[in-house]
Amino acid sequence: MPRRRRDVQDWAGLLGAALTSGLAAAVLASALLLTIGQAVGGASRWTGEGLRSLLAAPGIGRSALLSLTTGLAATAIAYGGAMALAALAAEHSAKREGAMKLLLAVPHTAVALGLAFLLAPSGLLARAVSPFFGWEAPPQFPVPGDPFGIALTLGLAAKELPFLFIMVLTAIRTLPTERLAAQTAALGYRPLRGWLSVQMPLIHKQTGIAALIALVYAVGASEQGLILGPTLGAPLPVRLIEWFTDPDLSARSTLAAGSLLLVLIALAAAAIWEAALRAGGAIMRTRLQTGRRSGFGERLIRPVRYACLGLLVAAVLGLLGLCLSSFAGPWRFPDLLPRSLTLTLWRQQGELLTGPFATSGLLAVLSAPIATLIGLGAGELVRGRALLSRILTAVLLSLLLVPEPVLMFGLGTVLTLWRADGGLMGALLLHLVYAVPYAFLLLRAADAAIPANLERAARSLGATRRRAFLTIRLPLLAPAIAASLFLTAIISVGLYLPTLVGGAGRVASLTTEGVALAAGDRRMAGAFALMLTSLPILLLLLSEGVRRAASKRGSGHA
Repeated sequence: MPRRRRDVQDWAGLLGAALTSGLAAAVLASALLLTIGQAVGGASRWTGEGLRSLLAAPGIGRSALLSLTTGLAATAIAYGGAMALAALAAEHSAKREGAMKLLLAVPHTAVALGLAFLLAPSGLLARAVSPFFGWEAPPQFPVPGDPFGIALTLGLAAKELPFLFIMVLTAIRTLPTERLAAQTAALGYRPLRGWLSVQMPLIHKQTGIAALIALVYAVGASEQGLILGPTLGAPLPVRLIEWFTDPDLSARSTLAAGSLLLVLIALAAAAIWEAALRAGGAIMRTRLQTGRRSGFGERLIRPVRYACLGLLVAAVLGLLGLCLSSFAGPWRFPDLLPRSLTLTLWRQQGELLTGPFATSGLLAVLSAPIATLIGLGAGELVRGRALLSRILTAVLLSLLLVPEPVLMFGLGTVLTLWRADGGLMGALLLHLVYAVPYAFLLLRAADAAIPANLERAARSLGATRRRAFLTIRLPLLAPAIAASLFLTAIISVGLYLPTLVGGAGRVASLTTEGVALAAGDRRMAGAFALMLTSLPILLLLLSEGVRRAASKRGSGHA
């Protein structure tokens, strides 16, 4: 069959795909290059002032080490817990996946606020155990904010666990699990031993990139660090925010140098993570060669599972207790529950609550359709162009693999140069930096599942590429488009640093106000936590309703 000559649409699509890939690469490159330039003193004079001021900053080594250790520990807990839950959840995976989706929809800020309320000296945990210790006043212990970052590690793990669990379940659905289990059982392996030896390595091949994304996020976590991290010797991302908000403009060079240090920490964390995985794989292969059919690994699965479930339950209880505090009347220590409930706070502070709620909703409503349209258009432009598709995918994944403060502070400089910061538009642009990659990757995965012969048949009957897209592929992509709209809206609601940097501190959203109130009025923090939790969960429930209605309509037509 002779090869069809390229027409105008083909050349226009090729040009558009190249420009799209170049634009995505330019966003990433501009952030990194401007950060490097500020750190060393500028393009014309390499003074190194930023690097010197960073090295002179008190406690910078401890801040860097804390970010490294908490990121690695949190990711190890979350990834190990996701694997342990998946190994024991085959018969209840659908129900647990639904629960994990609800937890995944809760923003990082809300989870951190809930854990802070649970672990605080006057929090729920101290109140629950006070009768056993005879406490009449809150005990004195530095949690949250402990110097070792234990509370921060638990907060990061509690938020990343649902994400990694869903990724693991998605990978499991692509494997012939029953056949693999039967084969390992026939060889004399116990079920959990067979799962660890055969299925878990296959799952990791598909979820390794998700674990790496979670690790990079944990290393660069800012809002959780502000709420749960120590105030003295704070994690490096918190130090970066301090330099960003410093009115002394000379701190910007220190900020840039600190951002480069965070990149090195993320690279070191990734290297340690990969080395640990390789070492674990080598140990597992060595033990398999001994012919043993049972071992220590499978005995750890159940304790790890219960510990991770306990962590999730604790996070939920803390969040519920904090939300309850917004309706609480007198709630003195050591009472486990408030003595009365009231709507006084909501009546008196309604205006302070509705403004950030409207801002978060508006950013979500604007960013979701824009990100979905960009993702859909970019996917269509690179479709059938393997090289450009790989380049664009790699660049968009790189946006997720660069620590958030590095990317945001670099792009914040770009917005300042363009005079586009300090308002809702600046915040929206930075929200799109994270919303577009998720929309593109989700839509590309859905597009890859559409049989290619459908469009080929339409083209052979004389349909243009545009007509084939509108009449065949677009209807088939409709569920994925709806999922992208809701996913990107949920992501937008939970973004803290993009709102802070893009709005130059002048855009008040639920996330920024919730973080600001973390160490302030607990009742107001509870009110913001309630709205911050309810908005994405409502979006998630709405998306599930739309998905089920679409599936019923499709089965009815069938």
